Amino acid sequence: MVSNPVHGLPFLPGTSFKDSTKTAFHRSQTLGYRNGYAIVRRPTVGIGGDRLQFNQLSQAELDELASKAPVLTYGQPKQAPPADFIPAHVAFDKKFWRLEVQDQGASWFEFW
Repeated sequence: MVSNPVHGLPFLPGTSFKDSTKTAFHRSQTLGYRNGYAIVRRPTVGIGGDRLQFNQLSQAELDELASKAPVLTYGQPKQAPPADFIPAHVAFDKKFWRLEVQDQGASWFEFW
């Protein structure tokens, strides 16, 4: 925002530009092509052609970020959902049990 407003313009949303003489407010292109594949580039200029300032992290700051546990940032992971329930008549469909019995002559036992 402007620290000293332009003389003659009321303070309304949309009239508080950094430079009131600027007329180009397009956004720069960040998509390019290499060997037929779309490649995303990091934008170097912002809206209106102003240079963007990037925050460069030092090696110590990168090491500190890498050593932090993701649980501190994202919280406890969720438990996996239980396995889908499959009823027995579906799980054992077209399967059968085979019972092989040898006959030893006259048997006095009966199986109920």
